[in-house]
Amino acid sequence: MRGETKPIEIILGIFILIVVSVMLLQLVRRFMTEQSGRLEQLSLEERRQASMENALQVCNNLCNRAMAESCSDAKVAEYCLQEVSIDYNGNGRTFGNEYGSAAGIYTCEIPVYCFQITECSSCNLPQGVQGAQRCKTRLCSFWSQQGISGDTLKTTVQNYLKPGTCLSNPELENKTITHWFILAFGNSTTTC
Repeated sequence: MRGETKPIEIILGIFILIVVSVMLLQLVRRFMTEQSGRLEQLSLEERRQASMENALQVCNNLCNRAMAESCSDAKVAEYCLQEVSIDYNGNGRTFGNEYGSAAGIYTCEIPVYCFQITECSSCNLPQGVQGAQRCKTRLCSFWSQQGISGDTLKTTVQNYLKPGTCLSNPELENKTITHWFILAFGNSTTTC
């Protein structure tokens, strides 16, 4: 009798071993998937943060140069017109159609202007919407002093201060009222 139960016990033991192995493999796979997701999220955040830090460094350097030259119109214009890119979604690329939020307002990944992400307080240029408005005023004055006027001035402003193509992104449709350009200038174009 004992000899007859051995093969059944062996088969039952192998079956239990297979079930336990499958369950362990599923647990390991689930753990690995979760960890992979966490690592990917950390990687995205690191890329986003590095992108922001690089942009801030460029803008702060320009602000310091403007301050060193007593906030001359030419140096303020360099600061106001400096375009940087920020990888808001951390996907390793910056596209004009992608967007993110800086200080509670939406901005395209390209172009991001220095006044959107930092202030240049020494030259009386705040961050965000007010910075955009003051930069536009300073730029219009600077270009007028350079002899640019009329339609040429209008075209110049429109060529240099752009909202970015993300303004027409369908995902941003319900959020366009909080896009920096709309908040600063009221519509999708600006003039002096």
